[in-house]
Amino acid sequence: MKNKRRATIRDVAQASGYSIYTVSSVLNNKGDISEATSEKVRQVARELNYDLLGNVSAARRMTTRSIGIVLPEAGCMHDGFYNRAVSTFRAIASNRDYDCKLFAEEDITRRLDPSKSGGIYSLGCKGLVVFCPNGDYKNYISQLLSNGVAVGLIRRKVPKMDGLFQAADNDEASMKIILKYLYEEVGSRRMVMLSNVTRTKVSGGREKAFKKFTQENLAEGDSMVIFESALKDDSSEKEEFFDFLRESKAKGQVPVVSCWSDSAASRLMTYLHRSGFQVPGDVMITGYDNDPYSSHADITTMSIPIEEMVTACCRYLFEYREEGDLPEAKTQRFKHELVVRGSTEMISG
Repeated sequence: MKNKRRATIRDVAQASGYSIYTVSSVLNNKGDISEATSEKVRQVARELNYDLLGNVSAARRMTTRSIGIVLPEAGCMHDGFYNRAVSTFRAIASNRDYDCKLFAEEDITRRLDPSKSGGIYSLGCKGLVVFCPNGDYKNYISQLLSNGVAVGLIRRKVPKMDGLFQAADNDEASMKIILKYLYEEVGSRRMVMLSNVTRTKVSGGREKAFKKFTQENLAEGDSMVIFESALKDDSSEKEEFFDFLRESKAKGQVPVVSCWSDSAASRLMTYLHRSGFQVPGDVMITGYDNDPYSSHADITTMSIPIEEMVTACCRYLFEYREEGDLPEAKTQRFKHELVVRGSTEMISG
């Protein structure tokens, strides 16, 4: 009995009603083909068992001239922190004549489900920079690697695996540097940590460092942690925060608020100004990121070497060639740098 003939692109074209060019463009992720057309072609390909989707050999046939970056969600592009990563990524990839692809984490998890899209092959690239993920990144990174897609992971940790480059840093240690500066150089003895709403592992590390430092160096009642969301309504946390600031002034002290990001620090500066507080006269503020607008707002912050991290990841991915196996796992550690500006300047008199 003869084996059943394997389906070809011509078979998919005839069954779908599209030209061979269109089918080839969809299956090879080339050309400007609509999502509706692409999905119909992929569905027909699946029905015909066209052997091109979702396996290692298919991933290895992907073009080496495409590279992608993955953000936690599409809206991240509006944040200066993520925009720095994307801008660096595009500049490096374009300079090496690579096509640049932008994904959200949702895009990756959807493409890992062959029943909903074209499988891993629909990514159209053999290398991805995964930047500060918030989802189940350990799971999908493992799947990407097992399907022959190399990954550069920034500011998160997973076990070492072939094909994985990790650009690592230490937020907890960096937060301690900020606090030590405020305590020893500025002379702060009243401190507040403004944390974010989602309690990411990164901001959690900073919060951990803050609690440990203040417990060891400040008197009881001279520190507090508050979430930014509490400042948006008439919550008891907001009143407690304002009482802390007023109490500090009554004691002749200028408290400092360490914010989880530069954008949060900028928002807090505006919020405090509208509430009758002056920065840095009544309250000092620090941010975290060193985004471009932190310089304009004169915010003391911790600079994260995003550009260097993205560059290192891209170089690792460029080394993954069409004919080779996944490269060996590699980890490179990066240090943050304290940037002192006017928001923590002590005002005399």
